[in-house]
Amino acid sequence: MSDVRQALDELIEAITQSDEYNKYQNALREVNREPELKAQIDTFRERNFELQQTDMDPKQLAWELDKFEREYEQFRANPMVHNFLARELAFIRLMQGIVDEVMDAIEFD
Repeated sequence: MSDVRQALDELIEAITQSDEYNKYQNALREVNREPELKAQIDTFRERNFELQQTDMDPKQLAWELDKFEREYEQFRANPMVHNFLARELAFIRLMQGIVDEVMDAIEFD
């Protein structure tokens, strides 16, 4: 087995053993038990992603983000939704940090 493959396997093991990953998986299992709520969460996530990827002018984007936040404020207050989104964000940040550090450490143009 190559050194890179072995290190990758160790990294995967460390990720799957991390607190962030396990809390995210637990929250995901919880929302998956409520398919209607999971569908609403997925819609929220899709709309959020679309807004984040939009190319509209900053004033319009600020207005759209404010509208989006107000529209979903009560939804996000649901403890299960709040917990899932918080756990997902923590796991995403962990993964982004890993990718950022790897990319910073190697020369890749």
